[in-house]
Amino acid sequence: MAIGAPAWPPTARATEAPTYAVLSLLGGMLTLVTFQPSTGSALDRNLKEDIAVAGMGPAAASAIISAIAHSQPEALVIPFPSVDDKLLTLGQPKAAIEALRSELKNMHATHVIVATKYRQAELLRWPRGHVGEGRLAGLGFYQDRTERQPPQGDPLDQGYSAAYAYARLWWAELSSMQTRDLPVLQSRVWPVMEVAGGADPWSVLTPAARLEDLRALIRQAMEDGVAKLLGEVNTRTTPIPVG
Repeated sequence: MAIGAPAWPPTARATEAPTYAVLSLLGGMLTLVTFQPSTGSALDRNLKEDIAVAGMGPAAASAIISAIAHSQPEALVIPFPSVDDKLLTLGQPKAAIEALRSELKNMHATHVIVATKYRQAELLRWPRGHVGEGRLAGLGFYQDRTERQPPQGDPLDQGYSAAYAYARLWWAELSSMQTRDLPVLQSRVWPVMEVAGGADPWSVLTPAARLEDLRALIRQAMEDGVAKLLGEVNTRTTPIPVG
């Protein structure tokens, strides 16, 4: 796999390896979700706080590039050097592709893979099933400070925190605007009681360890998702709706 601008003109594309443009719309904002108990309501009452952290969007793009290299080593990959804030507010792959139409043409890209936020009811993985309440989207952390009384014999009885990466990958063939998409969900739970003497859920890991764990989840989500997505694109594609 090569990374950079292609040397050949678009007219030679019919027999050439694909050229992928890679774009992450996950942004540099993480969300800290704190569980809030509620009764008799289906509304999500959790507290949510946005945290600016540099490098998370690029981490997703880098993982996508690595996954393309593994799945299609003959492909040329052109990462976008930066993402305009206006594209992040658009949030939708079709809108982003249309906004970048001239840049994609100049890059001679034949395909694009876009990573966007995916909203999902909490599905934080735990050996006994899934935990969490409310909805999560994009990248961030979740904490539950509830101490269950009486204890239920579960490692989560004293509360827990978790990291999550909830994204949707979009693949598009630019000449026909045929697409395929795939949700990718990764999470990891850290029980408070695994720390000697107990601790506040947010203090189970150091800030550096917490961010590194999230980066590992992002890499896993993007690499697994791209491998599966590229394995499916030859079976069935769907045009992006116009308008």
